Amino acid sequence: MNERIKGNKTYSLIAVTIIFVFCHQKLHAQETDHLYISQATDSFYVANTHKTDTVAIYGNMEHNGVFGTTKGAYIFFMGSRWQNSSKALFENFIPNNPAAKPSDGGVFNISNRWNALQVIEGGYQKTTQTGPVFPNIVFSNPYPVCLDASDLAVLNSIQMDTGKVYLYLNTYQSLVLGGGRLKPKILNYNRNKFFVTGAKDNAFRSMLCYRNISANDSIVFPYGATANSYTPAAIIHKSEVVANYHSSVFNGVYTLGGTGDLISDSSFIPKTWYVSTPDNGQASYQLNLQHSLSDEFPLFTNSRTNSFISTYNAGNGWDSLVAYPPFVNTGLHPSDQQDSDSAFYHWRILSRIIEADKGNYYTKRVLEKYNNAGIRLYKYAVGQPEAVSDGSYNLVYKIILYNADLRAFKNLEIYDNLAAAFPLVSGYKVTALYAVNGLVTVNLHYDGLQDTLLATAPQISTMLSDTLYLLLNIQAQNSSKMSYDNTAFASYQGSNGSTYSVASNTASVALKPVKIRIPEGFSPDGDGINDNYVIEHGPDLLVSLVVYNRWGNLVYQNNQYQNDWDGKGSHNYQGRDLEDGTYYLLITVKDIHDQTEQKLVKFITLKRNKP
Repeated sequence: MNERIKGNKTYSLIAVTIIFVFCHQKLHAQETDHLYISQATDSFYVANTHKTDTVAIYGNMEHNGVFGTTKGAYIFFMGSRWQNSSKALFENFIPNNPAAKPSDGGVFNISNRWNALQVIEGGYQKTTQTGPVFPNIVFSNPYPVCLDASDLAVLNSIQMDTGKVYLYLNTYQSLVLGGGRLKPKILNYNRNKFFVTGAKDNAFRSMLCYRNISANDSIVFPYGATANSYTPAAIIHKSEVVANYHSSVFNGVYTLGGTGDLISDSSFIPKTWYVSTPDNGQASYQLNLQHSLSDEFPLFTNSRTNSFISTYNAGNGWDSLVAYPPFVNTGLHPSDQQDSDSAFYHWRILSRIIEADKGNYYTKRVLEKYNNAGIRLYKYAVGQPEAVSDGSYNLVYKIILYNADLRAFKNLEIYDNLAAAFPLVSGYKVTALYAVNGLVTVNLHYDGLQDTLLATAPQISTMLSDTLYLLLNIQAQNSSKMSYDNTAFASYQGSNGSTYSVASNTASVALKPVKIRIPEGFSPDGDGINDNYVIEHGPDLLVSLVVYNRWGNLVYQNNQYQNDWDGKGSHNYQGRDLEDGTYYLLITVKDIHDQTEQKLVKFITLKRNKP
């Protein structure tokens, strides 16, 4: 039978209320059947009138209206899919006083008697914090439960009775907990019952989120990147200001935290934890992290008791320590009881979120005094190559030098051979080269071809770092190859005279050809010839045009340019004929297929042919 709950008529709503509020009855349906709360005006209430009342939903659920429960009400969901629309509501309900809204409602038990996967489409939007919110959920399906199509929100508590919950199915979803007056909590988790973030490579797919966390509250993220890897985190909130926490974990450690090249250094644990406080960038907290011993490389295992939580800092990379500061210890763990002898725990107090808009990345690594790390060199391209109107490309490389060793080194030399990186281009030139911290001295004669020495330093003391920026212009219009790899090298000496060398990771860039023709000027004089500024391009490109005069004033802008600029201005120059002369154009070209953008710079001449 299909049950469609409609509230358009009074007797229809009363009938449903009598059945599910005051009787010891269960709703039975075949697996192919559905229970519908079909629209926003429709309601369905479950109360705990006899203290033992339960409702069992055996078919799928499609919720578009109001599902009300009171404290103690228990709903078993045994269908394959529960689907909430974004307009659905879960209201707390007290008989004879429907307006009363206690903070704790009923319990929804996700329990599939068919021993198969269940799917929940929560209908919630984490970014806007809108949509339906379950009061309490129990996951008791021994088979996977997966989120799909939208986020899932729970007000008070989540209990893990059996199995694992995958925070994704076809798309990347998150689970949000809290927001009411009660402290949100997750119960009964362990290494066999946790949330799977579904991390793939270096992109975490989904997050576990807590809302409204007060000072000194502790929260646990019982999750793992995969179903066989339990790596939970816990946070003790140290700030007085209420904060929201979002967190995930993924496999591997990358040079740029969440992006860049994979670090194969065996002094790291190959796991990265991500934490953000999107509404409170200055939150301070104690972070507890657990990993399994099976995740360790031999070098880490040999120095496990001399390891710590490392945090990623943009520009400086993963932080490195030579000794334990006061906030590092191995004595606490992120679960109520120690998990097992096969796990290891660390904690660290973070003074603030370093990058509030992006969140922070954390991993574990061995203290440098036990690692003989030497000098590290990292290189990557900053942003995408910028195509210029003459067919060339402007490219920025960032090179990070870091002495990760207890020892000081001397006679450092850094090399970068551009001829090896760009063998097929018609030409290139260095437009700028500088060091941020002044630890190294850049070679002003560096051209990447005849002279490949990039920078030098007579000595590099322990734990010091510097960042170099190399700006290039690449003439690649005659090249058939558009993808290029580049690696920097360094050599240095130890105090005993031994010579060492190190290579950076490989930085890859793609020089995408511009499928566009930009004219040198036009003559908007109404003679029917060249009156509009026409940029020729294919139908797969979207063009944005911004025009400045020679004094740098914005005189025209069109973010969806249709070749209709006739020499008249916009903004402060709205409707006015612009003067003859030279203008500076900033053109943004977007590919509608892969969504990549290129920015082009052009000087043009506007000249009217006067009689």
